[in-house]
Amino acid sequence: GDSIVCNVTPVRVGGQVVENRLYYTMERNPVFDSVRDENWGVSGFVDGVPSLNSAGIPVQNKFAYDLPDSGFLFPGDLLHYYISATDDVAGSDPMTATIPADLAGFGDFPNPRAYNSSFQVNCLPSVRQNGEQPKLLFWNDFGNRGGEASWFYVLNVLNLERGDYYDLYYTNAPSAGVGNGLGGRATAALLSGYDILLYTSGDLGVNTISNGDANCDPSCDVQLLTEWFSQDEVRALFTGDNLVSDLDSSGPLTSTFLADYLNVVSESNTLRPFINNQATPKIQCEQGNEVFYLSDGWIANGGCPDINAFDAVLAGPGASRLARFCNPSGVPEYVYSAATLNQRDDDRIISIPYDFMYLYTDISNPPPGGGFSARTYMMLEVLEYFQFVGPPFPPTDVPEMAVFSVQNYPNPFNPSTRIEFNLPRPGHLGLKIFNLRGELVKTLIDEERPAGSDHITWDGLDDNGSGVSSGVYFYEARTAGEVVLGKMALVR
Repeated sequence: GDSIVCNVTPVRVGGQVVENRLYYTMERNPVFDSVRDENWGVSGFVDGVPSLNSAGIPVQNKFAYDLPDSGFLFPGDLLHYYISATDDVAGSDPMTATIPADLAGFGDFPNPRAYNSSFQVNCLPSVRQNGEQPKLLFWNDFGNRGGEASWFYVLNVLNLERGDYYDLYYTNAPSAGVGNGLGGRATAALLSGYDILLYTSGDLGVNTISNGDANCDPSCDVQLLTEWFSQDEVRALFTGDNLVSDLDSSGPLTSTFLADYLNVVSESNTLRPFINNQATPKIQCEQGNEVFYLSDGWIANGGCPDINAFDAVLAGPGASRLARFCNPSGVPEYVYSAATLNQRDDDRIISIPYDFMYLYTDISNPPPGGGFSARTYMMLEVLEYFQFVGPPFPPTDVPEMAVFSVQNYPNPFNPSTRIEFNLPRPGHLGLKIFNLRGELVKTLIDEERPAGSDHITWDGLDDNGSGVSSGVYFYEARTAGEVVLGKMALVR
């Protein structure tokens, strides 16, 4: 929802909390600008208020932060936030802490991985001016536990931009089972504009596509997917090390979903004993399969740096085995399915019993020319089979344009720091300094600038010419819709 509760505890003897706020910054969808509540800006903060128990009594050291219920967030908006608290001892020694501790990437919206995923809010669907929305939904049901780089890298290589070609749904704290899955936040009607689902549960073995059990995970994901899939033609790719075994053992709702939609049979939650104890087995695509025409195969890396126990699955009645595991000599002799296609009425559903991040290129049998990874070709082929219309691939040979970049040194600094920046093209540049409270300290640049590299020095003075105190500050550089933020410390 739009509220959050946080424990804020002064750890120093005699310390008292003197300031306690949630700071936010947004990339707003301009489609809804005419109906926004302009009392709330693109950036700002809300103060924490004491959290109350069921009897209405404040809970010690626990605070709630509430953003507006209406007129604030709209489909297509992206929001970053952090919580900042300051304690003081004897009125003369303030110290500030934030969560997350690392604020690098705060406000960097084009890159989904630039800022801590747990402190991002994606408002879906990303409706555009013409009423269109992305047709592809990527559901990361493995939130902040790793593997995101593999997905985003491939989406970037395929020139698929978030908000234009795909939307991102992120399950926060998935292993905790606290109802943050898609079933706890969406309805089938809201999802009806998406034609394709990409799903990952990583190596999570519990609370994957949950059944709504209040004692386990109250997010009824399986009911939502069942309703969504029954509406129209849906295409879906499901990946996860133990997704199948979890669905098979989590009750009648999930086992029915497994049989009806993925249509695979769970033999064991540990594949290794059935394939000669291989940790990184080769996978061979079946000849003449309906999906993979560029890829001959790949490797499922269940060894270093993590030891994974992939599910052992068989293709169910009417389903097609797209690929199988090979023996240590590279011969595809095992019956267990390494990729399965189930066509159910007009739905096309592909599942692999290991996560996408563990799909590695077989260097002894690399994909065809072009220098792209097995993951890239695999995703390309899946999306083509799903009849997804995206930008041309491979990308055309266009000279790489310089990127917008900003950095400062020294850091920490005293009394001044040099902020260097590179503009890829001429345009307006705004470069400002903010404190931890989000308050503007100094405007360094607010003018048109030529393309190229340059620098400016900040001498630790604010806009009034007064020296600022020691502490953490942020620079924010903006040009042509791009934003770069950086953290620096002044030590006097």
